[in-house]
Amino acid sequence: MIKNIARIKKFGVFEDYTKPAAHNDFQAINIIYGWNYSGKTTLSRLFQSLEARSIHPDYTAAQFSMNDENGAQIDQSNLGNYGGTARVFNSEFIEKNISWDGATFHPILLLGEDTIEAQKTIAANSELIARCRTAYAKHRKFAEAAEQRMNADRTAEAKRIKVNLSLVEAFTATHLNALLAGLDASSAPGAQLRDEELSTCLKQALASDKDKLDPVPRVRLQPTVLRALAQCKPLLSKVPQLSSTIEYLRDHPTVANWVEQGLHLHEAAETCEFCGSELTRQRVDALHAHFSKDLLQFKTQLTQKTGKATCDS
Repeated sequence: MIKNIARIKKFGVFEDYTKPAAHNDFQAINIIYGWNYSGKTTLSRLFQSLEARSIHPDYTAAQFSMNDENGAQIDQSNLGNYGGTARVFNSEFIEKNISWDGATFHPILLLGEDTIEAQKTIAANSELIARCRTAYAKHRKFAEAAEQRMNADRTAEAKRIKVNLSLVEAFTATHLNALLAGLDASSAPGAQLRDEELSTCLKQALASDKDKLDPVPRVRLQPTVLRALAQCKPLLSKVPQLSSTIEYLRDHPTVANWVEQGLHLHEAAETCEFCGSELTRQRVDALHAHFSKDLLQFKTQLTQKTGKATCDS
């Protein structure tokens, strides 16, 4: 507890005060009174320096000294080391810590520096909330207007589709919404028809009975391959009679076919039409013997059977 104030110099109205020896020391409860501007607030600011542990900012050149009950001296040089507790309630405390203002609520008492700052934050946030509500109402109104336009467009489009397609059954915006909901967003661009495609589809959809093509007659095919194969099977099991076989032609059927086709060109020829070499009568007879009449008849019958099977199928 502060016992007395020994000296005050250059601190408000106290230009150079020294405690008279006859003045009593402070007690547990002390009342200081006087005329206005007699120094009561200045004394409270002196004790505020103890609370803040620093000299009052309005009196940076002030000097003072106090004594506590333990005989320790406190002055402007050792305020930071003051270990006691000081609390001051004066006009500065009221100005700094108490607010009676209320912008959007009934006036209430707000006490404390943190509370004052909180009130300022509340006021700023209240203003922000008001702006947000205004913006929300504006955007909501815009969204509702856009939704109304979309509904009107869907109704008009559904009506146009019904008229263009000559639909007898009902087709409303609800049906159109169901169709649109079934479209995948990624495949929507591919679902859009070009003008010529749309024209073709509309023509098909609106075609009357007279525009329809004649029905295609039903055609039934009955393959006869198996029957023809059954007819050829006995012939294939038959071995033609060969009077004299040339082994080379027998082993090379492609060459044999080629020689057989050109044999009739050399009936009276003396030279080969292909290479120009001499063609003896003996060689021609040998070729005729290889391609016997029985072999020729066998090939003819086989060709007829296979040709008939091809035509029937």
